[in-house]
Amino acid sequence: MYKVFINDKVIFFTKNTKLLSDMENVLVLHYYDNSIISMLVDYLRNDDKLKHLVFLTLTPEEDFIRFKNNFELIIAAGGKVSNAAGNILFIFRLGKWDLPKGKVEVGETLEESAIREVEEECGISKLTIINHLKDTYHLYELNNKMVIKQSVWYEMKTDDTSKLIPQTEENITDARWMNDEEIQHEVLKNTYPSIREII
Repeated sequence: MYKVFINDKVIFFTKNTKLLSDMENVLVLHYYDNSIISMLVDYLRNDDKLKHLVFLTLTPEEDFIRFKNNFELIIAAGGKVSNAAGNILFIFRLGKWDLPKGKVEVGETLEESAIREVEEECGISKLTIINHLKDTYHLYELNNKMVIKQSVWYEMKTDDTSKLIPQTEENITDARWMNDEEIQHEVLKNTYPSIREII
């Protein structure tokens, strides 16, 4: 199964019909043509009631790739970082809790980009990548056209105990280590669906 987020709405590519039993406000399509993708995306974005668009397909990966090719692709990388106490690093940006990430620069590997972005956005160092967690995708409008961002997420650790410094020029107003209780009561109540998946 593949997912693409549009704010708090989700587009699914799946062959699992059982998934539908847990959904409300869903539009299900069994087949689609690339020529109507932009229309469907606009419909999902602008319909206040519709929350899910599901493409039921025997070839989820193929159809997801076809869908993705309709948009300019932006690749970002970031991390879910834990410290020696087992707390997780979060940033507060544009009114929501988020995990640090940013666009991959020319000549960087995904791993290099993920580490650089965490360092820049939180003022932290001594980062080690443990493993690749997953990729998330979301659609948003950039310069009057829809683009798709692929965010590549890594699990990281650090023993850096220095004070966190939020990167204010990137609209980050807070950077904070959170324990499980804080994540449950603070972060999960005010974050993005894609970040909930990473957590």
